[in-house]
Amino acid sequence: LSPYSMKILGIVTLYNPPKEVGENLSSYAPFLDGLYLWDNTAGGSNVDSLLSPEVAKRVLMHRRGRNVGIAMALNAAIDLALKEGYTHLLTMDQDSRFKEGTFQAYLRDVEADTDDKHWAFCPLINRDAQSRQPLKGLIVSGTILTRNCLEKVGQFFEPFVIDTLDTEYAFRILRDGGQIMLSSSGSLTHSLGQPLRRNFLCFHPVSLNYSPMRTYYISRNLLYLHRTQSGFSRPDL
Repeated sequence: LSPYSMKILGIVTLYNPPKEVGENLSSYAPFLDGLYLWDNTAGGSNVDSLLSPEVAKRVLMHRRGRNVGIAMALNAAIDLALKEGYTHLLTMDQDSRFKEGTFQAYLRDVEADTDDKHWAFCPLINRDAQSRQPLKGLIVSGTILTRNCLEKVGQFFEPFVIDTLDTEYAFRILRDGGQIMLSSSGSLTHSLGQPLRRNFLCFHPVSLNYSPMRTYYISRNLLYLHRTQSGFSRPDL
């Protein structure tokens, strides 16, 4: 069990996980009380062989057998956390890891926060700074949600499947009176897409290089949010 007074569950969605996923998980999983691995890989991945004994003993594995995105996995983890009495839920991507020693500091920071309006906590992502302030948004990877948040805000919006579901969830946290806090104690290394850099005259544009289908869903979901965020309604997509 973790040495912290809170009881924390982690959720990671796997899809053709890279060989370094074991090292990524080892940067935080030994400090969790449980780790829910949701495997979207067709036929199942070989992730079991990549886990250290310290990580493996915390794992609850769910093999989906096909790619159903991450929203369904996150919601299954929320259900599990509420049912099993967890006080916090850590949401992670398979390609993210915490810099050495920073996840423990991040947990201490969250544990020491007694403000019941602080429903979500986010680490620094791909940068270093000293800051503690409210945020207007979050990304799935590295975020810690309190039980209060899970009970009041509820589940992620499954029709979004993957993209912008974190933005939509952040809107609801703020709408319902919660706050999202930045904690600079945690330092996360996180990958976005498959960046593609090109040279054009004196410019060096960078694209996240998503597939056409992924780009379509990002655009669709952002248009949906633009339409609905003022009233936080949910018309059919």
